[in-house]
Amino acid sequence: MRTLSSALLTAVLASHALAGDPIPCPWQPAPTAGPHAAAGFGMTYDAARSEVVLFGGWSLPFQNILNQTWVYDGSSWQIQPVVSPPARIASPLVYDGARQNCLLFGGDDANNELLGDTWTWNGQAWQSHGGVAPPERAYHAMAFDEARGEVVLFGGWDGADGDLGDTWVWNGATWTQRHPFFQPSPRDGAAMAYDEARQLVVLHGGYEILSDSYQDQTWIWNGSVWTIVLGPGPGARGYHSMTWDADREVIVLHGGWDDSSARLSDTWEFDGQHWREVTAQGAPEIGGESGVTYDLVRSRLVARGSQDGNSAGTWEWARADIEITHAPQTKFVLAGDDATLEVELADETGLVFQWERDGAALVDGNGIAGAHTSNLTIDSADFDDTGSYAVRISNACGAVVLHAVVGVLCPGDANGDGVTNFTDLNLTISNYNSGCETP
Repeated sequence: MRTLSSALLTAVLASHALAGDPIPCPWQPAPTAGPHAAAGFGMTYDAARSEVVLFGGWSLPFQNILNQTWVYDGSSWQIQPVVSPPARIASPLVYDGARQNCLLFGGDDANNELLGDTWTWNGQAWQSHGGVAPPERAYHAMAFDEARGEVVLFGGWDGADGDLGDTWVWNGATWTQRHPFFQPSPRDGAAMAYDEARQLVVLHGGYEILSDSYQDQTWIWNGSVWTIVLGPGPGARGYHSMTWDADREVIVLHGGWDDSSARLSDTWEFDGQHWREVTAQGAPEIGGESGVTYDLVRSRLVARGSQDGNSAGTWEWARADIEITHAPQTKFVLAGDDATLEVELADETGLVFQWERDGAALVDGNGIAGAHTSNLTIDSADFDDTGSYAVRISNACGAVVLHAVVGVLCPGDANGDGVTNFTDLNLTISNYNSGCETP
């Protein structure tokens, strides 16, 4: 059987081709003024009008309950001179894709009384909706279920030192309570988002008054039943934010409060089965005084909140993906032949390439071409070109590195030791005598 030289064998064993994870850019503060520093406001992305909508909140340091409506187009926040719903806090705002409006329900008003009213925002005006509705509450969770064309509401605080554990759906005209046999325990401050790829509503965490503790479970709603997701994930927390990243098809979770009342700045992604933590520099510690949503047009997360309980800011976080469609493959060539390593990407715009051999950067010349492109060519390769190659692909946020091996074999070098001698002849004869299987 054919053997390889120790140098070439080492290079092959060390080689691997990694597609690489998306490169997270640092969180960046948006250079724009905005709404008052506030806690407990509702915020969502209005896909019909390509803008972030924010309503209400408790102006910090906890002075007035607000009823202002603001929109953010990626460059500036603008207050809307409209008649708004009564001032409130702890009322989530969610975009209803079936009706192309934003839905607001309940909350806690300026008199510390719970609300049970329903409002919709169409980009120009608010409209009140009557009829049967869930009981008054605050700190509940809501998400739009696109597959079933309805907004899902779960849980919340009942205003009497207790939590709710009921499930309701809004079809654009009426609320209807669902009665699943198995569901999350009563809680408030949970976060909820819709997974478009898997057509499921995902709920995580929340504060459970009965046990006086934050929760760490993840639950899935399929339109009729709740199912718990087993496995590790974000730690116990409440009053955090979750949103759907349509470009990468994952749910993104950020921040919240933990059992030690500390603001959290960690970010997690959920692919429908597993959670994984994503590290990004400059993540704002905005805890429960925040909102996070995803800007579909600009392909980035938008966060609004307070890090110190007084001032407020807007942060953005882009994901500059380097999408590998074909990684370089290990090549064996005979001495004197050309060797080419290729990498293919979904989009090369803004990318910088640097090929390396055995850890040293390559430059064009002396038989090397394409050292700074997606394709590297070695003209008339010789045995010294054998080695471990890598291409470093960089963008504004970081780099991924892909590895492959080039093995150059001398003609007649049966054992790959770089020379041709009687050992190769004996090995060739031995291989010849062993024959080959025939059909």
